[in-house]
Amino acid sequence: MFTLKIPSMLALDSYRSSTIHAKIMSSLFGIQKMPSDTSMREILDEVDPDELRVGYKDVFHELQRGKTLEQCTFRDRRYLLALDGTEYFSSPKVHCPSCMEKKQKDGTVSYYHQMVAGVLIHPDVKSVIPLCPEPIIKQDGESKNDCERNASARILKKIKEDHPRLKLIITEDGLSSNAPHIRDLKSQGMSFILGAKPGDHKFLFEEFSLAGSRTNEVVIRDEKSVQYLRFVNGLQLNESLRVPQNRKRHVPQGFEIINLCPPGKGMAENIF
Repeated sequence: MFTLKIPSMLALDSYRSSTIHAKIMSSLFGIQKMPSDTSMREILDEVDPDELRVGYKDVFHELQRGKTLEQCTFRDRRYLLALDGTEYFSSPKVHCPSCMEKKQKDGTVSYYHQMVAGVLIHPDVKSVIPLCPEPIIKQDGESKNDCERNASARILKKIKEDHPRLKLIITEDGLSSNAPHIRDLKSQGMSFILGAKPGDHKFLFEEFSLAGSRTNEVVIRDEKSVQYLRFVNGLQLNESLRVPQNRKRHVPQGFEIINLCPPGKGMAENIF
């Protein structure tokens, strides 16, 4: 499906009757008869997602050996890894034992599948390099829904196992700016750039606005734009982490320093 760029499982049947696509499948993969979408689903349903890790690692190592990975180096020989959750299936009727469930206000139930995906990115490179995603599904023996928070912890651990020497800077949205997740990132030895929104981090933004002389300002100019950056080190993530100075050592490591970098007034604002 990926080789032929088939847009969906339902579109698979129209490709099966194509003589050109049949020849391509035969010459490239030795497949004499393309399976139906139902057969494809039955085959794929039996595959443990963890079994795909080997394939992802093989592709990654080929890129590494071919020096393709070097162009994605971002800073201090580290690579940017964008991590985020996404939903790829939803239905009010079709479901499986691993499906997550969402009860609507009218009493109906919708079933869905999500995953946490990570890709290596670089500001100057159009292509991305995906790592093996982590499904957000009901775990064996569990009746409650899984969540992005738990799946993120699992994928960080697996990335470290698969690529123990890969130095990473994790980039994520504002949902990830919480103490437990930062603890997971620090435990895997990963640097990070996490988004933050005023509505979700009221205390943090109040601390930032009251920083006064502790605020640092930097102006970056190039041919196309001017960026005004402001940042403050040593802010508390939330009020629960505020402790007297003589007890500061009891604050968990990694939660004390939060950098906020909003550009100047009148420009698009990004806050981390």
